[in-house]
Amino acid sequence: DDGYKAASIGQERALIRVLFNYARNTWYWGDPLVNPASGRKLPKLNNKRERVISNAEWDRIIAALRRGRNPYVMPALGLLLATAMRVGEALFTARWQDVDLGRCILRLRRAKAGAREVPLSPEAVEILRQLWARAGDPEPTARILPMTYEAVKAAWNRACTSAGVEDAHIHDLRHTSATRYAIEYHGNMPVLKRITGHLTDSMVNRYVHVSADDVVRMMHGRPGTEADAPAGLSAEKLD
Repeated sequence: DDGYKAASIGQERALIRVLFNYARNTWYWGDPLVNPASGRKLPKLNNKRERVISNAEWDRIIAALRRGRNPYVMPALGLLLATAMRVGEALFTARWQDVDLGRCILRLRRAKAGAREVPLSPEAVEILRQLWARAGDPEPTARILPMTYEAVKAAWNRACTSAGVEDAHIHDLRHTSATRYAIEYHGNMPVLKRITGHLTDSMVNRYVHVSADDVVRMMHGRPGTEADAPAGLSAEKLD
């Protein structure tokens, strides 16, 4: 009735449900016998997105970002695209002490599904090398990207508007990266789960988006164009 979206209502319901479960299990409350936040009829949540940024769009976004002043915005977005990390993982969790360029691994001590190791592609390694040089031998506990989410989001929105790229969210870079690696590694699910940090095949599938046009191209043996491919996927790897 207050006009909140389904996601906000679901989050509040979840918080109340946790509260009553805690009260029953930890404080031994006997009343109410049934959790009042369970079994409610709620608005249907439809937050599924299938937006994939193409190489052509990414090139325009990068061109727009070059006109910005914050030197960390482009490396931050490039790292998100190269690793499929969540924005919070790259901005707030990733520390220099957790970077192992010898193994090409970034250790995340805290992630949504628990601690994990992020494989670093050649692009990601180069971005981290440049950031290290810019930071000038930073403290081990320092954040790799010393900036706020609001700064990244504002720069992204400005760049997309300037580049004429519509309906593009920062989180779409994670979808784009997952789709790129799914094509590049031929749908190898164990590899994809290691890259994205998902624990189940079903969660990975929510981030991999193969279009009908992609399938038709495969069926008829038609070459793909690099401009239309997911950002980061070269024509050589697409073929």
